Amino acid sequence: MIIYSGIFFEKEKIDNIVKSKLAKDIKFPHITFKFKPSKEDEELLNSLVGEEVNVYLYNFKQDENNSGFYVAKIESNNKYINDLFENIECPHITTSVSEFGKPVDTYKLFSKKCPIEEELFVVIKGTFGNFVKPGYPVFK
Repeated sequence: MIIYSGIFFEKEKIDNIVKSKLAKDIKFPHITFKFKPSKEDEELLNSLVGEEVNVYLYNFKQDENNSGFYVAKIESNNKYINDLFENIECPHITTSVSEFGKPVDTYKLFSKKCPIEEELFVVIKGTFGNFVKPGYPVFK
């Protein structure tokens, strides 16, 4: 059973870009494409597992509860991945949260006048995968 699908990143690569941290790191940094997908969607999402994607990070923001990157765009040879990305309202990667922060709220950093912690424009590689029960990502 898929909990969520998206583009996953090596934690070390994210940690090398991020300077600021809150109390709890995100163990499997990712961009969520689909949360609790339908059974019909699972077949398509499973077919995308392992696809490599170039991801363009634009600026890092942090408040008292969340920190993360805004994702400006992606480049993939797979039309479905590109189409799914276009449907994400605020593509982002959560890097850490406070004791009371929730990763699901990171998008709010980019809709409010939160100061930019670090201005940047970085391209990193990610891999499409599914986060499945009992709690780990599948990339292959």
